[in-house]
Amino acid sequence: MPQISKSQLALLFINIIIPAAHIQVLSVSVKYAKNSAWIAVLAAYLIIAILSLVTIKLIELYPQDSILDFSSKIMGKTIGKLFNIILFFYSFLIASFMLEQFSILVTTMVYRMTPAYILRTGIMILALYLVSLGVEVIFRVSDIIFIIVVLFTIVIGIGLLKEIDFKMLLPIFTVDLKNFIKSTIMPMVFFGQIIIFLFFHNLLEDLSSISKTIQLSLLVGSIFVFLFVLVDLMVFGADLASRMLFPPYMLIRFINIEEVLDRAEVFMLTLWIALSFIETAVYFWISNQAIIKVFNLKYQKLNIIPLAIILLALTTVMWREKGIIGFQQYVQLGYAFSILSVQLFVPVCLYLTALFRTGKGGN
Repeated sequence: MPQISKSQLALLFINIIIPAAHIQVLSVSVKYAKNSAWIAVLAAYLIIAILSLVTIKLIELYPQDSILDFSSKIMGKTIGKLFNIILFFYSFLIASFMLEQFSILVTTMVYRMTPAYILRTGIMILALYLVSLGVEVIFRVSDIIFIIVVLFTIVIGIGLLKEIDFKMLLPIFTVDLKNFIKSTIMPMVFFGQIIIFLFFHNLLEDLSSISKTIQLSLLVGSIFVFLFVLVDLMVFGADLASRMLFPPYMLIRFINIEEVLDRAEVFMLTLWIALSFIETAVYFWISNQAIIKVFNLKYQKLNIIPLAIILLALTTVMWREKGIIGFQQYVQLGYAFSILSVQLFVPVCLYLTALFRTGKGGN
């Protein structure tokens, strides 16, 4: 069985919330909460931090089994497989979302004449190759990318210092409660990916202090998103920021940081592609593992090629003719609620059932 460290799993979690959260949280939270968007991010973090205790408890109850294994132990074989099917569609939907968001960003901002299917196929082939090399390779690549992310964030921060205007944050608390709640949903969706620990904790070399690792990784990932929201508001203001389709990319293009790094938006796009590639590979790997558990397959690598073809076909059909506006609308409605429902329902249901079985003397 492959072995990974707690720090590698923590860095992987941070890497997978950055690419989509920086775009969707900025677009949606600022749209609904205006200057209070950064407060919405803080509220979302606090809610998920509390809910992450369920993830921690499940890991403590089943340290040697991933969620794809202990779901059957808790719910029974038949219902356990049903839960695994739900988790398959959960991971498959996220992988499909990342493929589409990647293709939309590139075709909108850089290569407008390039067919989207070529971009999706390219990133899928890379993800397929990475998955075929094994889960340990995925984590090693993630470690390298995270180091680059930190260095680039520092460089960008230095370049943006002279453009920041704290007055842009005022006034706050100008929206009603309904819109503020709407603004917290999108960051909760991405912070809620903390349940990814349940898919990999059984591969950890050491489970001691896993609670601190989960809470710390959630905090650091939330800080990355929080700072991007804060900087976006202080540079553009809420009105302009809420109308942008890809705020981080536009932020880098808008700011003149040639003294620090020439053509920074190109480097940022490359880094964002690398992060999208990692997230696609991770959730494609989880989808593959879920299928293996559901159908009791013996050969893990034989089904990744047909699964990749299905994912590409699903992405093409699912997002066809929606366009960038339709994509954003679906993300705010269908996608966000579908993903968040799984993140909340599955762990809580499994934990409560496990407690009930323990109280009744079950195993």
